Amino acid sequence: MKYIICLSLYFGLHFVCYAQNENLRFKHLSVQDGLSRSWVKCFLQDRSGLLWIGTGDGLNKFDGNNFTVYKYLPTQAKSLNHNNTNVIFEDSKGQLWVGTQAGLNYYQRELDEFVPVPFVNNYVTSLYELHNDTLLVATAGGLCLFNKVSQTSRC
Repeated sequence: MKYIICLSLYFGLHFVCYAQNENLRFKHLSVQDGLSRSWVKCFLQDRSGLLWIGTGDGLNKFDGNNFTVYKYLPTQAKSLNHNNTNVIFEDSKGQLWVGTQAGLNYYQRELDEFVPVPFVNNYVTSLYELHNDTLLVATAGGLCLFNKVSQTSRC
């Protein structure tokens, strides 16, 4: 009986370990590939599989082949409010939020542009969804509650 148990464990563990032995490939992405800066501060893979990479010089969207770089453009109302990207967050509804040195932004996927949230204009360090309509926003000035439906905040 002990022999059968030992034999079962041996073959069972052998197959489990064998299944874990996949050939993983890593690709180094750099400024030469289109990344806006080599110092990466945050990243997120969204529901659609896009990789969002935040740096001190803009936000990068990587589709597996190419980069799209989003930066602060002072002449455009709908751009990131700062290039220094600290946090990227996707909420339960798939809405993408980006915290920068100058505040909070959300992504309009259908227009492929970012909109600054005027009510949260402080250095954003972290984002967390309390429930479907409220974000907890950590800033250099303290915590803020941001209601996504009414577009109001309480800091």
